[in-house]
Amino acid sequence: MKWRWLIGHYIDPALKLSRKQKYEASRRALRMPGSRKRIAMAAVLCGLIATGPLLGGIGALLLLAKALEHATPAQAPSLLLLEDILIQGLVILCPLVLLLVPFWALLLVGWAIRPGVKAALRTMGYEICAKCGYWLRELPDDERRCPECGAERQPMARSDE
Repeated sequence: MKWRWLIGHYIDPALKLSRKQKYEASRRALRMPGSRKRIAMAAVLCGLIATGPLLGGIGALLLLAKALEHATPAQAPSLLLLEDILIQGLVILCPLVLLLVPFWALLLVGWAIRPGVKAALRTMGYEICAKCGYWLRELPDDERRCPECGAERQPMARSDE
């Protein structure tokens, strides 16, 4: 698997597109049906990734505080130790989550926009595989499958937008 597809570099460098052409492909991709819905889902997932562990840790601390109220003297030291471990875990987890959120945002937005960019490149006249994005240049017309992923080769749809 090529990692560049995952982190926002969703246009194959072998295409050698100019900045203007890349911008045009991204612009067309955002106008494709379903693109904005996928980006909204990516934003929600990113928010859940960022807040989920933190809210879970805070919830666990609140439950521990409630358990400490009703604990017997023999249980209190072990509950206090568990509370200390949870607090130290949150102190380590907060900066780690804040460092990873931008990576997850790039990953998820790249995932959300990638199908639209592939379709937009096809409408711009670049014959790429609709499934994996492989550039199908110089392949004979009788070649029915993508050599990269084996998907059925689809006919080109052109648009003069």
